[in-house]
Amino acid sequence: MATLLVLSAFVLEVVLNRWYIKEALDEQKRIINITLTSINRIGASADEMALIAQQIGLVRVEHRITITNLSGDILGDSHIDEGKVESSPNLGSRPEMSMALREDFGYFEGPDELSGTEMLFLAKRFQAENSTGIVRVATSKTALLNAIDQLRLLLTGISIVVLVFLIALLATFKRHLSSAVREEKRLLESRVRSRTQQIALLQRLVSLLAACNTIDEIQAVIADIVPRILGNTPGAISLINASRNLVEIKATWQGAWQGEMVYPLEDCWALRKGKFHLSHDELSSMVCPHMANSTQNCVCIPLAAYGETLGLLHITAEQISEGTNNIAFTVAEHLGLALANLNMQRKLREQATRDPLTGLYNRRYMEEFMAKELKLGQRHEIGFGVLMIDVDHFKRFNDTFGHDAGDYVLATIADLVMRNIRGEDLAFRMGGEELAILLPLADIAQTMQCGQKLRELVKTYHWVFKGLSLGKVTMSIGAAVFPDHGQTGEQIIKAADVALYQAKASGRDTCLSAEMLAENPPQVKVIREFKNVD
Repeated sequence: MATLLVLSAFVLEVVLNRWYIKEALDEQKRIINITLTSINRIGASADEMALIAQQIGLVRVEHRITITNLSGDILGDSHIDEGKVESSPNLGSRPEMSMALREDFGYFEGPDELSGTEMLFLAKRFQAENSTGIVRVATSKTALLNAIDQLRLLLTGISIVVLVFLIALLATFKRHLSSAVREEKRLLESRVRSRTQQIALLQRLVSLLAACNTIDEIQAVIADIVPRILGNTPGAISLINASRNLVEIKATWQGAWQGEMVYPLEDCWALRKGKFHLSHDELSSMVCPHMANSTQNCVCIPLAAYGETLGLLHITAEQISEGTNNIAFTVAEHLGLALANLNMQRKLREQATRDPLTGLYNRRYMEEFMAKELKLGQRHEIGFGVLMIDVDHFKRFNDTFGHDAGDYVLATIADLVMRNIRGEDLAFRMGGEELAILLPLADIAQTMQCGQKLRELVKTYHWVFKGLSLGKVTMSIGAAVFPDHGQTGEQIIKAADVALYQAKASGRDTCLSAEMLAENPPQVKVIREFKNVD
């Protein structure tokens, strides 16, 4: 009986030992796979490997997870504090490590180098990004040895002990497996939530950008939505100015911007290449001059659409992940389209409201703007002035010098007008050689002062076209103000027109107001249809 019990104990010991080793190896392989997955996802630097070993060790407390380089130097260990890793012994001579170098996997049963405890060791060689190393998982044999000791002491109850042990072991394994499944599920749900939020934010960004009518509105949308999409990654949006010689930072997030706020186009490699530029990668380290003061990696992505580049999206970080890069490219694509569409709308509006020769607003836009000023003036009881301008003897001038010279005179007068009126004043070309100026909040004295100033500037200007002196150019000007000279746009323009034609009839090169005509009525009736006066 004793022999049977001893034999039974021996058989059970062998069976239990093999079963335990098999289960331990399977568990160790799972832990190795989880570790390698984390390395590929998080990164392969020494700090990141140390963090991975510590985090997995917190979940798999019965196992010791060690990550080394191919030489056996420990990079991370779940049972060694981060501050003591560098002073830890080299594992290169361990049997399981040598076998892993030769055969990819290495297995060994023996004492642990730290505690001397009997352990099962499984090691696997890996390569992630541009780094190679070995992941080793050690599992203690204490539970197995204790179970065998109990079997030897309690031969009569060996079957019950084995059964209980197996049930407990299976329950523990199931518990750990369930825990791992729950953790993976939690991580998956977190990624799904994050991705869903990014998609929702992108949809919101596209919707708001499509509704923007001005560059200021686009900047406001960018400042509000883009940082939410890119999360904790610092970045900035820059736009190329109208002269296309400077780039200016318009929006930043996640702290003070480390680069230049304004810089020339040639200071950005992305603008030179016509495509995105990463300052540091495995092939080169070319930092854009406008980011020379930054210590972080930076990617510059052009905001382009329809063959035109309008700005840049900048992202900075120690390490820029592929996921961040992908979402940044998507954001840049939508921003480029929005800016291009806005630019196209602006050009179409200018074509519809501006005169192509002079760059001044056209008659249609004056009617629209004056209607707004009339409503504003009637609501708040404020006035505005109107100047009607006609170039004297312009038909005779065209006949003498040609239409090219006439176009030159009109364009130059328009430039003189734009450079010598207030910022809030608007100038218009009404047709032919006739111009108009609308002066918000101006009374008759201010309106006349502006008219006299412009008349004198044109009169004293040295007119030369293609080396040919054009002689003296003069203008006749009529002035009227709301509400003194009319309650509607037609009445005010008519009053200014009557003053203009009286100025022509009085000898030209003068500026008269409707108020002056009211005080000194002309002896001859002057009407708008008096066509033979030029």
